[in-house]
Amino acid sequence: MLPSTLKYTLIFRTNCGFCELAKELLTELNIKVNFINTEDMDTKIVKQLQDKYNHRTYPMIFLDKFIGGYSDLFEKNKNEQERKKMINNYKQYKEANEDVEVKAINKEENKV
Repeated sequence: MLPSTLKYTLIFRTNCGFCELAKELLTELNIKVNFINTEDMDTKIVKQLQDKYNHRTYPMIFLDKFIGGYSDLFEKNKNEQERKKMINNYKQYKEANEDVEVKAINKEENKV
């Protein structure tokens, strides 16, 4: 199953740098996400999650099961990021060279 068809749950805190990075990464990869702010949760539930997964930092990221924090999410999606980067690089290359190809064709046509 492709990452874009999966739904992640991201439990985050306001003003959390790694939470923002995780949000940006998931958004960039067009991954469906259920965002939950800890301010909207019962503190007892937050504590239970922290204890259950032995994870005291934010974000807390789930995909059917607990994944971890931002660095775990980053590693899990590294291949998808690299694939998208390659596609973007190729598109930029094609766009940059499209002008060169058009100029070369025009130059050849003017010779005739």
